[in-house]
Amino acid sequence: MIQEYRKKLDTIDDEITELLLERLKIVKKIGEEKKKQNIAVLDKGREEAIKERLASFCDDDNEKNYILNIYENIMSESKSVQM
Repeated sequence: MIQEYRKKLDTIDDEITELLLERLKIVKKIGEEKKKQNIAVLDKGREEAIKERLASFCDDDNEKNYILNIYENIMSESKSVQM
């Protein structure tokens, strides 16, 4: 049973990785546009809107904390790439 769950997790991890790499490509393009247009990398309003949207998927505070902690890291890395 554990092996079956791990196999499912491996598949999910592969999909997440593919999506994160796709996201990274878009983040880089946004960074290039921000530089061309002289726009600041940090957009607090956008970050808060993302957090609110993602939190709406969660059923309880544990899920919300889990998702928001992951996205804090994703957004932090995204900003680093854009600088």
